[in-house]
Amino acid sequence: MDEENSNVSNQDVVENEEDERARTISVYQKDWDAEKIFEHKPLRKILFTASMSAGKSMLINSIIGKKITLTRSTAATGRVHYIYNKPFEDGFTAKWEENGNPSLNAYEEELMNENGNNGVRVWTYFRSFLSDKFRWCLIDTPGINFSQNSEHSEITRQAIEKESWDYLIYVVNGEQMGTTDDRQHLEYIFNHAPENKVIFMLNKLDSYSPKDDSIPDAVVKLRDELEKIGFKNPVICPISAYTAMLAKKYIFKFEFNPDEKDDLELLRRKFMKADYDLSAYSKFLTDEDRAQRFDIMKKISEKENQIAADCYKLLANSGLLGFEKILSTGVIC
Repeated sequence: MDEENSNVSNQDVVENEEDERARTISVYQKDWDAEKIFEHKPLRKILFTASMSAGKSMLINSIIGKKITLTRSTAATGRVHYIYNKPFEDGFTAKWEENGNPSLNAYEEELMNENGNNGVRVWTYFRSFLSDKFRWCLIDTPGINFSQNSEHSEITRQAIEKESWDYLIYVVNGEQMGTTDDRQHLEYIFNHAPENKVIFMLNKLDSYSPKDDSIPDAVVKLRDELEKIGFKNPVICPISAYTAMLAKKYIFKFEFNPDEKDDLELLRRKFMKADYDLSAYSKFLTDEDRAQRFDIMKKISEKENQIAADCYKLLANSGLLGFEKILSTGVIC
């Protein structure tokens, strides 16, 4: 009897192991199938350029939903970063540097390491609402007015002229519009990029105060400056990349520092007001777009639900969803 029970027990172990192996193979098969489909999708490449401190890297990070590029102006990169999305979240971010060793699981410290002058390629899952009809590559170029290295501007211009890209994103610092550096670079863009492929992001509008600043006036001022340079119908998207990034940090449970917690609470109130609803500037944004939710929404508690719902609304009101909709549809005029 004991021998019979032992045989039954061993048989159960074997069957359980086979079931577990079958489940594992099934998971991998789904991943392989998703990868095959993903590889055949067309690649859409978006090149970002700006003067220092315009918030270009913060905008890129807010799209991806992770800290991938440097956001500190004092640690400007002198390299071009090519950031590719992956078909699904596997918990890994890969980094490869020209003439360097690849890292299949690069941590934030490694991603922020800016030693060397060669190009960098990064692969990670984008926590965004960019269309899944495409593979995406975000191209981050050096700031064009980094005083410690005049070569940065030339690296950016070479990227604009020689890279293949679908859209060029010029990020404007809403706090410091009309600088000489911006003017010179905008004139260069006018002469080297087709206008129907250029989008101007008026950033850092979270710093505006109702008493001293006007978002509509800032949009008009930027449009006037662009028209003086020669742009006939410039596409301008007001945005607060910082607000969008904080919203995604909350949704995906990233660790906040004390200042960020206070900022999120302030910006939640600020961008719920009609004067700060930047989604109003996106004529292509629909109610269906505004209602999009990441799968993670299903996993949070009821108490967290209201804050998370506000954060989803911030993705629209900060201007990020409208911008992603333009990139996804390809209709910018």
